[in-house]
Amino acid sequence: MSKSTQKRVFPILLDADSAELTAAGTIKVDTSYTILNASGADTAITLPDGTIPGQVMIIMNKHASGTPKVTITTPTLSIAKTASLDTQGSQVTCVWTGSGWSIISGEATTIVAAS
Repeated sequence: MSKSTQKRVFPILLDADSAELTAAGTIKVDTSYTILNASGADTAITLPDGTIPGQVMIIMNKHASGTPKVTITTPTLSIAKTASLDTQGSQVTCVWTGSGWSIISGEATTIVAAS
């Protein structure tokens, strides 16, 4: 099959369980859906390098009481380095480019550009 006729599918890890973080920490990249359920003050969440170009990661803030500020930070983010998910239900969807994460959609209240 020539490259011009190949079909591509984003690598979403459908057979992996969703992951839930309840405190500061690092997102597991062996799943495509992470639920943030942290309470209290600002919570720093790190998104490490992806594994396959085109890998998709969906990150959602589930916290029900209050509005903690959950910040997702990765040093290899291509377009933005921080996305703040500080309301219940706010989320971002990122794709791994092979050299960094790019935010492709979401409801983050603040996105800070990479410097």
